[in-house]
Amino acid sequence: MKQPEQFGKYLLLGQVAVGGMAEIYKARYADPNMPPLEIAIKRILPSYTEDESFVTMFKDEGNIAIRLKHPNIVNIYEVGEVNNDWYIAMEYIHGTDLRILSDACEKYHKRFTPTQIARVMCETAKALDYAHKCTADDGTPLNIVHRDCTPHNIMISHRGEVKLMDFGIAKAASRATKTRVGTVKGKSSYMSPEQARGKNLDGRSDMFTLGTVAWEMLTGYRLFKAASDFDILTKVLKSEIIHPSDMDSNIPRELGDIFMKTLERDRDMRYPTCGVLATALENWLNQYGDGSDRRLGEFVLDLTNKQGHSFSELPDYVPGNALYTYDDGNFIPKNGSMRPATVNANPMHTINVNNSAPPTIMSSEAMYPPPGFPSPSLGQLPITTNKIPAWMLFFIIFLLLGAMICSSLAIYSMSKELPESPTFSLPEASITIKSDPENATIKLNGEPLKDSSGKTLVTNQYAYKTHLGEKYETTIEKDGYEPYTIDYVVTLKNQTIDAHLKTTDEANAEKLNVIPSFIINTSPDNLSVKVNGEEKGKSPVTMPNVAFGEELKIEVIPDSNEYAPESRLLVITKGMDPKLNIELSKSESKVAAKTPPQTDNKVQPKPPSDAPKKGTASNNKATTGGRGKITIKATPWATVLIDSKRIGNTPITREYKAGNHKIEIQLPSKHTSVSKTVNVKAGQTITFGYDFNTNKWF
Repeated sequence: MKQPEQFGKYLLLGQVAVGGMAEIYKARYADPNMPPLEIAIKRILPSYTEDESFVTMFKDEGNIAIRLKHPNIVNIYEVGEVNNDWYIAMEYIHGTDLRILSDACEKYHKRFTPTQIARVMCETAKALDYAHKCTADDGTPLNIVHRDCTPHNIMISHRGEVKLMDFGIAKAASRATKTRVGTVKGKSSYMSPEQARGKNLDGRSDMFTLGTVAWEMLTGYRLFKAASDFDILTKVLKSEIIHPSDMDSNIPRELGDIFMKTLERDRDMRYPTCGVLATALENWLNQYGDGSDRRLGEFVLDLTNKQGHSFSELPDYVPGNALYTYDDGNFIPKNGSMRPATVNANPMHTINVNNSAPPTIMSSEAMYPPPGFPSPSLGQLPITTNKIPAWMLFFIIFLLLGAMICSSLAIYSMSKELPESPTFSLPEASITIKSDPENATIKLNGEPLKDSSGKTLVTNQYAYKTHLGEKYETTIEKDGYEPYTIDYVVTLKNQTIDAHLKTTDEANAEKLNVIPSFIINTSPDNLSVKVNGEEKGKSPVTMPNVAFGEELKIEVIPDSNEYAPESRLLVITKGMDPKLNIELSKSESKVAAKTPPQTDNKVQPKPPSDAPKKGTASNNKATTGGRGKITIKATPWATVLIDSKRIGNTPITREYKAGNHKIEIQLPSKHTSVSKTVNVKAGQTITFGYDFNTNKWF
């Protein structure tokens, strides 16, 4: 697309991708007065818009997806229609999906580190857990299941943010009335066993899919691969799942254990929720992580050769020792013989994994009798042609009964002398519970936690002993605060639980999806503040009950020309600081006025008579002509717009004509931005930046 295309209230700037169901465009608002946000437009293909039932489901599911506001979920702005073309407007992510990144790893012989994989899976699990627990306005569970948590729906941004896409859309596609060839192909290898059987699904189905993705990222192989969807689903249901560490000894076994639990065929054997899975991964990261997840964004840039990065900057990955080799979807032990795959974790049963024939169940009983012979049962003895006399038969039975009685008496006599059998106990673990504020009481499974003397224990003061694998429902309580309850499984020998308690007012405000008091402070104070064009009086300004998702354009107007005006654009989100501090910078004219001209007290010679007078165009060329440089920094990384044109990510240096230029620094992860106007002088470099952690220019 060479020219922007008008599409309702949007301008489509260029096509990003085309899939089986939709095409995706990069877009922005057509109205120049609207925020200069980058937007992704997902436009449904015409073959789908002709199906009324699909469109209805698509709208319903899209409206559910709009409810999902989470840092690890791509934000959906609206579902709409333009000239019978249905679309979804969503957050535009500067990044790449896991499928492309995995292909690049295979092509360039690279690999995500175990820490990076744990971080990606942890953040995705948090997104899934949030969606699984989402409710309607009346508190009714929405029972959202993603159903398609596959690599192409997991995005990693250039800043290292993990974003899950297409909530609800996969469900709508799977329920469309038309049968379309190819809608399942490529998805079968990520289905859960219950999904493959057509059973009702819950969040643990997404957990199995996520475990499959993690297994493949760790090993670099496909877990369930075969020539047809039937054979793939057969493997999903029955084939053996090799521990990742047995495929590559570089993979930490403790991390592999976590993902093997997500891949249990019996969903009751998996973690109870994706939230518990996320906690297990956080605990592993705290204990074993090497910190490489902090370079996740740079790793993505390297793999995709973006912004001056190159895959050649990454070391080639050399796998460790393996107990198995991988041959086109089959796992072969190093001794060279095909290892049969287990069924239902019972080593006595095996399955033929030959993809050219239907699956055949075999068992140890199948080895006897040989083919062609009847199988004996409790109600049928084998037929024989030899006859035994009746007296001999009764004599044999008498001997057998006597032997049984003697054996029973001997065993009873020996059991009195034997010591009791030792009991197996799980390894010990230590749990520390911390809270903000401190000194909150704790209940484990509904009972107050007390020491041996009966004293009630509180947070931040001790660690209590338990065992690995134990499950707890822990409630942390303090007067004036909402109780905090968490279900978790003990997964590490030393585990810490952190709880941030919300005041009753904060909790009530969150139920109403608002920040009870949003405060705008300025430095200096007592300055005029506008919000969305409306005068709010002098700072500090307090705005009551500001709704989550509300967009605020904040302008601070100084009473004199000593300070430069300042503007911000931010979106109110859960968990953000309810206090915004805006520090104004000195205006360029005042800074220049405070700098005295340098002089050596000598009498200055008069300018020649033909020199241009002060104020002429020739004299102003030094300040308005020529070019200068602007260097912009930010903490953390941020996106820079100069004169409303997106330039790139900080740190950044650009050359511009001398004169005034508007600088805007955006931090999408916090939905906030700052702006200021700078004066560029010919031959000079202006260097400045903004710290979003302290909300100050530097």
